[in-house]
Amino acid sequence: MNSILSIDGPVYHFLSRAVELILLNILFLLCCLPIVTIGASLTAMFSITLKMVRGEEGGIISGFWLALKKNFKQSTLVWGFLSLFGMILALNYFFLQFYTGDFSTLILMSLVMFSMIFCMYLVLIFPYIARYKCTIKQACVNVLKLGIANLYPTLLIIAITLGPTILMFYSPYVFVIKLYLDIFIGFSLITYISSFLIRNMFEKYEG
Repeated sequence: MNSILSIDGPVYHFLSRAVELILLNILFLLCCLPIVTIGASLTAMFSITLKMVRGEEGGIISGFWLALKKNFKQSTLVWGFLSLFGMILALNYFFLQFYTGDFSTLILMSLVMFSMIFCMYLVLIFPYIARYKCTIKQACVNVLKLGIANLYPTLLIIAITLGPTILMFYSPYVFVIKLYLDIFIGFSLITYISSFLIRNMFEKYEG
């Protein structure tokens, strides 16, 4: 019993990790308030969670701010491009319902394909920027190759990341629970869980 509750035991480790994720979630939310900084905040959060799952522990606050400043410009530009791409996709889905031509099925299939590419970039490009020093062009090319080469893990990451958000609009109970969790630990927890899969994907090519 004493070994379980000791400083090296699983209970202490679990509680310590939970506190770290709560702190990380607070930092993320605070830095997301201007909205345009969401990309930089995501990159900073992934830089911490990727270190956590690799056993490269460090200061949460200092590490987050360092990563935020280091990748701010690049991540903000990427977030701007993704936001624009997402809005274009949403508008296309909206106007598709009014289209009655012969190519509606083809257009829908094209939209679904582009939506999958959009989701792939949404869940992979920020951890990629957090992990590697590269240009935006290099990141975009490598993330596309990475996502296609690791399709099943990528789809699982997309489901883990976006699934709870989709479900919350189908049930008021899920909505309340999701909202409550997001305030305290939801975003950092999902990032932490995804980081295990992303770490395995990255390590295949790090040699």
